[in-house]
Amino acid sequence: KQLRQDIRRYVIANAGYCLQNLGRLREAILPLERGLDLAIRSRDVLNASIAAGNLSDIQMLTGNLPGALSTAHKALRRIEPSSDSRRPIEVGEYSVTFMLAATKALFAYALLQTGKTKQALDVFKEAEAFYLRQQISSYPYLTSVQGFLYCDALLFPLEEKAWECMFSDEPDSTKRRVEGIGLTNQALEVGR
Repeated sequence: KQLRQDIRRYVIANAGYCLQNLGRLREAILPLERGLDLAIRSRDVLNASIAAGNLSDIQMLTGNLPGALSTAHKALRRIEPSSDSRRPIEVGEYSVTFMLAATKALFAYALLQTGKTKQALDVFKEAEAFYLRQQISSYPYLTSVQGFLYCDALLFPLEEKAWECMFSDEPDSTKRRVEGIGLTNQALEVGR
């Protein structure tokens, strides 16, 4: 007997998610792609965004950075037209406005991982501004995983410079190591 379309989509997406949590990343890709396609075809904006986020995460973890960026961008394109800037649309325990902020943060992180740091920081700022405008939280910052990813992006340039100083082969390498330690401490202060 055939499962209803919405139940089949749920089972396929959850199979991919469970495989991901078991560490079977390559095996999780196909069901997540299929779940994303089914969600898009049925115009299920919220689940399409969630599926794209899960798929993009796996693509980053498996080293497929162009795929992760493309998937995150696809998720953002799917959910942006559905958001109403005046009123959050509640769907189950999530709202489309929260998912839009989360999807923007995911896209920004994919940009960061592909070396587009400035563009990533700009998209994170957009996500945070949207988050605050929609009053999704009483906190004045992105929260949860999105906040962690934003902090990682803010610290990235300082961390990169600190590592560069630490492993420099230049004659003045002792001084550069001390500078690297100073930059690391500066990065920690930024993160606080």
